[in-house]
Amino acid sequence: MNFEIPELPANERRFLPAAAPEATGRTVSGTALLFETRSENLGTRDRPWFEVIARDALPPLVTQDVRALANHDSGMVLARSKRGTGTLKLETDTEGLRYSFQAPETTAGNDLLESIKRGDIDQSSFQFTVAPGGDKWEKLPDGAVLRTITKIEAIFDVSPVAFPAYSGTTVQARSTGPTAGEDPTVTNARRMFELLAAPL
Repeated sequence: MNFEIPELPANERRFLPAAAPEATGRTVSGTALLFETRSENLGTRDRPWFEVIARDALPPLVTQDVRALANHDSGMVLARSKRGTGTLKLETDTEGLRYSFQAPETTAGNDLLESIKRGDIDQSSFQFTVAPGGDKWEKLPDGAVLRTITKIEAIFDVSPVAFPAYSGTTVQARSTGPTAGEDPTVTNARRMFELLAAPL
């Protein structure tokens, strides 16, 4: 069956709606991506397409240099994992990629905590590149197109954000001890997968 594959930028983003968070301290945690879970429609009503990330698609986390950013803003770095070490903790489980960090005592960190507490920020997102040949496309019986990502080349950032594409993820802030605080529907694929304005 013939179908049109959407044109995507090299660096892609996915936005994940999350459950209502709790904010009782400075530790922020969330799910950046979900394995084997079909996304929301990433195309248009007339040309719908969906995406699934394979369970073994991620690169080894110890090889990655990943930032936690506020709304993908490279000027608001919240934490960083430099090949497995640093202030950002990344780990995988049966469901997906989890992240956690202590919100810094900065304007960005304090604003994030307040936004989580108010419920204004209740979603997660990540930015990545797909390895050459690391995805496959197929047309479904209902006419929609499904993309399966089998190999992610690099993860650039994980971000608590305000806008969505997958369902079922979480972001929350919780207390870790007496001295620690805590932390439109997109119808155009090019808008959904925008490039970062600033370099990482």
